[in-house]
Amino acid sequence: MKYHIVILLFFHLTNQAQSQRSPAELLLDESIQYHDPNGQWLKFADSLIINQEVPGKPTRTTRMYLDIRKSKFSHSQLRHDTLFTQTVKNEDCSYRMNHQPITATVAENLNLTCARSLMLRNYYTYLYGLPMKLKDPGTIILPDVERGKFNKQDVDVLKVNYDPSVGKDTWYFYFTTDTHALIGYRFYHDETKYDGEYIILEDEIVKHGIKIPSKRTWYVNYDNRLLGTDLLH
Repeated sequence: MKYHIVILLFFHLTNQAQSQRSPAELLLDESIQYHDPNGQWLKFADSLIINQEVPGKPTRTTRMYLDIRKSKFSHSQLRHDTLFTQTVKNEDCSYRMNHQPITATVAENLNLTCARSLMLRNYYTYLYGLPMKLKDPGTIILPDVERGKFNKQDVDVLKVNYDPSVGKDTWYFYFTTDTHALIGYRFYHDETKYDGEYIILEDEIVKHGIKIPSKRTWYVNYDNRLLGTDLLH
């Protein structure tokens, strides 16, 4: 009898906790369950190779390494036959040129600064860690889920603001209505001016059990102008 009471109490508390969560929180949890069903993001440690295509410019290839648990990030890119590598461990930065260490002074003369390296780390970790990164402190998810359209698909829409210490932009995230996969997002610096950009996500690769969108196409909100495409390998 005591066993049955414990089971009933467990289900009661679980249902109560679920009922106290907003529709937006529930949708986010469902999307994370789709993209990262085994909770591997916080243990992620691997390289990502990205081909960046920009209209009118040669394709650039970036090799990025992320180790979330050890707070390590590296970014390697070939410039005019010279390989530059930026590495961030916690908040400390170091640089290599053709695999050889260079001083911070030499790096700065090459426009490789720690401020920029930290920005790149935060940028790539955020974009390739979505939707899991929406659980980070400072993220303000509005409680309601809206229905809408994105890239000609019916979607559920989350609106996200950030604590001023984290960011000032307004973001919208678009999820399929069946699997809750994240298929795009949009951000504004000032929504009244309809500035900012939107990004269409297509295709997926699986790394360490995480479904990561492999094609990201960037457009300007105001005139739908193509900015570029990132292809993940």
